[in-house]
Amino acid sequence: MQEGFAIFDDADRLILANEKYLNAVPVARDILQRNGTFEELVRAVFEAGLIEAVDDDDDYERILENRLHQHRNPGEPVIVKYAGNRWFLLREAKTPEGGTVLTFNDITSLKFAEEAARQAKERAELASRTKTEFLANMSHELRTPLNSVIGMSEVLITETFGELNNDTYLEYAGDIHMSGRHLLAVITDILDIAKIEAGEILLVEAEVEVADVLGECQRMIRDRLEASRVNLAPA
Repeated sequence: MQEGFAIFDDADRLILANEKYLNAVPVARDILQRNGTFEELVRAVFEAGLIEAVDDDDDYERILENRLHQHRNPGEPVIVKYAGNRWFLLREAKTPEGGTVLTFNDITSLKFAEEAARQAKERAELASRTKTEFLANMSHELRTPLNSVIGMSEVLITETFGELNNDTYLEYAGDIHMSGRHLLAVITDILDIAKIEAGEILLVEAEVEVADVLGECQRMIRDRLEASRVNLAPA
């Protein structure tokens, strides 16, 4: 058998155990030889330091009584932590004669895997929180100068303080204004992504003019298209 295995009779005396069980619980060899009881076995396990130390005698007796109750009224599997950070899954069942059959599996590797997964999850959550905080701070730092660029370019476009008297300058001012607003929208989207990850986003649907959006895209990539000698035309 791959599992550790032990049988206790109707008087709760240990009458049979395989090598896997005896190797995991060495004190059981003496208990088996003299047909000792399960309670004697549990006490011997504590005295040998196989179970992690408890704070005082009250804790010792409480844990002992709890384990005896589980043994005498078998139900759900029991997970026991042994010294040396070893974990075992115990299963117990009553025999028709009134005895008890005990099997156990060493689940130490599974526990280590669970702990590694938990730590990885915590690290991922910490990284996500750090990224969210960084994006929020970065977005705030970029918004302030961008608002100035947008505001100044709008002053030029509207010729608030006088005519520019140059259509090219006016067109460039329009491009600056449009690019600034686009970059501000991108930063807002980045911040929205952070809000989505934090579960704080509110979805708002609105109608847009597709032609205007495409026109803005065309103006933004116009210089790169010209430099690459690529012509962009509507389908």
